Order: sequence, then structure tokens, then C-alpha cells
Amino acid sequence: MVIIDIVTSRVVRKILFAAAALVLAVALPARAHAQAAAAAAPAAAPPPVVESTPPAAPSGGTRMVGGHVGAAVPVVSFHSVGKSTMTPSDQLTIAVPIGVSVHVSPVLVVDFEVIAASDVKPWGGTGLTIDPGVVYVGLPVALGLRAKFDVSAPANFGIIPLIHKGVVDFGEANWFVEAAFPITAMRDAGYSLAAVAHTGFAF
Repeated sequence: MVIIDIVTSRVVRKILFAAAALVLAVALPARAHAQAAAAAAPAAAPPPVVESTPPAAPSGGTRMVGGHVGAAVPVVSFHSVGKSTMTPSDQLTIAVPIGVSVHVSPVLVVDFEVIAASDVKPWGGTGLTIDPGVVYVGLPVALGLRAKFDVSAPANFGIIPLIHKGVVDFGEANWFVEAAFPITAMRDAGYSLAAVAHTGFAF
């Protein structure tokens, strides 16, 4: 029995040594391979940086809607009836043109204007004229053409060619001068021609 026990213990020890050697033979190369793979793997790329969207730049385009107000005086006028010519020494009329302007393109403006006019020498009545028009501003001076209707007067129709020039720019407004040349046809009253000096502020 003693001999059997000795032989059995030697066999068990040999089996245990063989198992340990097998485990080491498998585990050590696997560990070395894992370490080599980890060393060879490239470093992970950092997450992309998301840039914030910059605020939109303020628009510096042309203002789409504006207006103007001023004063105008006929310098000379001619009437076909009686073929008479008048100047401010004969009849002085002071007019106040007021308008709203809409820019339909960078160089073209549609202007909706009304004019209140009073005869101050000799004293007379007050009239109202509606004269919408278009103005081309793409030249050193602006050129325009208006249609003209005198309210509370016999049937009439007219046109007003004009030349407009800004004189002083104040940033949000400008001082301008203008020469207008109204031509009016009136029922049973012939026609009239005039040259009008106009100045005011546009904004």
C-alpha cells in the first residue's frame, strides 16, 4: 500500500506540473500578444470641435422705404389762355410737397407725393395736388417723371419732369435741391407750363 501511495503521489505531481506548464505555455504568449496589439493600436482621435455659428452681419443695404418733406415755389409760369407769363412778383405760391418713397431696385424709386399749395400774393385759395412718380437715382443727379392731378379743379392732367440732387448728407437724412417742370392740360382752360424750385429733407 505504501508503494502504491508513493507511485500515485508521483503521478499526481507529474500531472500537476504538466498542467501548470501547459497553462503557462498558453497564457504567456497570449498576454504578450495582447500587450503588443495594444501598443500598436493608434491613439483614438479626439472628438471633433463643433464651431459655433457666427452671428449674421448686419445688413448694410439700401433702405427700402423712405420719405421726404420740403417747400417749393414756382419761379416762372406760362398759361396758354391769354398767353400770360407770371413770376413771384405777380403771384407767389408756396407749396409743401410730402412724399413716401419705395426703392424697387438699387437705382429706381417709386415716390408717392402730395402737394399742399397756398397762394399768398395775392391771397387766394389752397389747393391739393397728387403726383406719384418714378425717380432714377443711378446718375450723379436723380432724374424723375411724375403724373400730376390737381384736386378740386376742372378736369386736368399733367406730367412733371424733375432733376434732383442731394446737397448735404446727414447720415439718416439728406438735404436736397430739385428743379421741377410741371406741364398741365386743363379742360376748357388750355395748358400751363412752369418751373418750380424745390428744397427739403429726404430720409
